[in-house]
Amino acid sequence: MFFWRSACSENANMRFFAVSSLRMTAFVILNRAKNLVFCFMLMFACLSSGLQYGYAEIPCLTGTDGVVFLEMEARPVALELRPGVFFDAWGYCRKGEKPTVPGPTIKVKEGTKIRVHFTNKLAVPASLHPHGAKYTAANDGAHIAGNPTSTVEPGHSRTYEWDTSGTPGTWFYHTHALEMGGDEGLYRGLWGALI
Repeated sequence: MFFWRSACSENANMRFFAVSSLRMTAFVILNRAKNLVFCFMLMFACLSSGLQYGYAEIPCLTGTDGVVFLEMEARPVALELRPGVFFDAWGYCRKGEKPTVPGPTIKVKEGTKIRVHFTNKLAVPASLHPHGAKYTAANDGAHIAGNPTSTVEPGHSRTYEWDTSGTPGTWFYHTHALEMGGDEGLYRGLWGALI
């Protein structure tokens, strides 16, 4: 899926453009040269099974007193690339739902505070690290600079708090648990859109 729209204003007509295969959705973030190879592999997988496209509305999440509360999990998921061919991915999901790649879109109005209670159901550490939101070091989601409590060990939970005031745009969130082996979490599917 390719997202294009920056702000979530009161009367905005939000458009969502999706390009997907019959069995798998593709959302590509080109931020490094090595991701280009992954991008082409994903595009060829989509092209080999046919394309669908269309528009759909993505609703803004609302909360109480300017705070949106979400319960999210990271879990393993087998993505069927074509009949009988599976990829062992890791996906984010809302509590009780099936994990997806990309993870659920988090769309809020600018200025909303987001509180995410995150549970890691993977066998490796994971986290939630937002782009386009303000946060304290404890809510960064990165295992850096002596900040190990910002990531979540297998079977554990923690709550992240982010502030979207002054940062409208189409951003993304992803895992930033470096002990997982660098970018493995991204390549396996631990990312999603933050609008």
